[in-house]
Amino acid sequence: MTEWSNLGTRSAISYRLLLVTFVICGIGIANIYSASLGQSFWIRQIFWVIFGFGVALVHLAFDYRVFERIAYPFYAFVVFLLMLVPLVGTKVYGARRWLRLAGFTLQPSELMKVAIIFVLARYFAEETRERSYTIRDLLRPLNVTRPLAAIAALIVLWGKNPWLQDPIGELARKVALSHNGVPPEWDGTYGFRVLLVTLLIAAAAIALSLELRPPAKASGFDVPSAWKQRLRTALTFGPVAVVAILTYVYWQSEIFGDPKSVILTWLVEAGAAGGTHEAFLPVLWFRVLLLALFVVYLAYAVWLLVKDGRPDLRQIVAPIDLVLVPMGLIMAQPDLGTALLVGAIAFSIILFVGMRWTSVALLAVSGVVLSVFAWFALLKDYQKRRVLTFIDPESDARGAGYHANQSMIAVGSGRFWGKGFTSGTQSQLSFLPEQHTDFAFSVWGEEHGFIGGIVLVTLYFTLIVIAVGIAARSRDRFGALLVTGFTALVFWQAFVNMGMVIGLLPVVGVPLPLFSYGGSSLLTVMVGLGITLNVAYRRSTFS
Repeated sequence: MTEWSNLGTRSAISYRLLLVTFVICGIGIANIYSASLGQSFWIRQIFWVIFGFGVALVHLAFDYRVFERIAYPFYAFVVFLLMLVPLVGTKVYGARRWLRLAGFTLQPSELMKVAIIFVLARYFAEETRERSYTIRDLLRPLNVTRPLAAIAALIVLWGKNPWLQDPIGELARKVALSHNGVPPEWDGTYGFRVLLVTLLIAAAAIALSLELRPPAKASGFDVPSAWKQRLRTALTFGPVAVVAILTYVYWQSEIFGDPKSVILTWLVEAGAAGGTHEAFLPVLWFRVLLLALFVVYLAYAVWLLVKDGRPDLRQIVAPIDLVLVPMGLIMAQPDLGTALLVGAIAFSIILFVGMRWTSVALLAVSGVVLSVFAWFALLKDYQKRRVLTFIDPESDARGAGYHANQSMIAVGSGRFWGKGFTSGTQSQLSFLPEQHTDFAFSVWGEEHGFIGGIVLVTLYFTLIVIAVGIAARSRDRFGALLVTGFTALVFWQAFVNMGMVIGLLPVVGVPLPLFSYGGSSLLTVMVGLGITLNVAYRRSTFS
């Protein structure tokens, strides 16, 4: 019996998944019709839905494990397309995100949502581990590509980035600008002193417990000498004693009274008019020092690579590389929403394979630090305005905050039951921008109210629960990771879009999956649907 002949069996196909997907697409088409009266967007969406379901069903014709073989080549091909976008891409609304190929418009960032799932599923499926992953496992800091990337970035930014040419001065000028040249008021409370004493007591207690801990049972050939015991005691208590002495000596100093104000005051005075760092003065020593450190780092990484014999791909490429490279290329378009979505999908897969909670906490702290860095060094002005508008939409109600304000007005005006199909004033009078794409949920909320919103959220929740069940029952690790990745894609895309239109998240260009108008996004989700059906089919048919 052929595989196609088994498709009619009740156990082969997840009809519940197909039904929920069809219902979401159906009400999405009706919503697009209401949002674009007098236009043909809903007719085009019907074509895309029919074509998408065809693409999903075609995926049942072959074993999903074929994607394991093509994962790396497909990922490399999509990265190549992303590299072409800044060179020959089509610019729309100030962003260059599309490629025109043979009369069709292609958005490579949508393909990357699929490619990142394929490549991470293969990477983690091939690696069997007894313990959970740590940040070190994901970063692989001793891979030879680390120092090579650092040296390449330093060379590219050698004469361009002011932070590399005058780091202290650039920091001082930024701080002075943010404070308008006025030093902060000094606050001589005992908060910092109490914190320091508490940390000293805790450090002393830990050092004492280490000192009193009974030594491990040693053999007759491993008897610790007296000088080793004294060295151990000195290394345990020495740092604590030094910090305690410094605390006693400088207890009444200003730096212990309010270190934040002291440091900020110095930076403001140095970076303001008349300060020592008012003018931009490039220095060479800082860049030379960085280059020397990176060269030593590279020499050690090469030595490790040669010492281990024949190098393996995992000694060159780390999981984080597979995520950060496409994220960087997508952010350069610029498309912050899709870049963050790719990162969220990758993080969901990593959590699924297992990660220590300490590493998760450290990643959260690192995310905060990187967000601050991105604010000053990476985000464009319009992206910053979106974040500021998210915090205070009324500050620019007719400018950057217009989209968010109109969306919240539309959703709020729907109240409990809504205004009725095709009766929404915000959408029908064209107050709501992009109402058939990014803000399709706003139209739905205005016309169908709180009840309609709950129905749509329940449909997405049901779809995700069904997909998670398929992943849990998958016959192999690769299939489970594939379904997990596509489930994360639907979840995060729906979460970001709904949060965006009701004011919980900043406005980014992320459509609601299966619901908003658009062929690229719909086909991406339909590919995931097809692969999810494929995993469920082969689990029930060949188990």
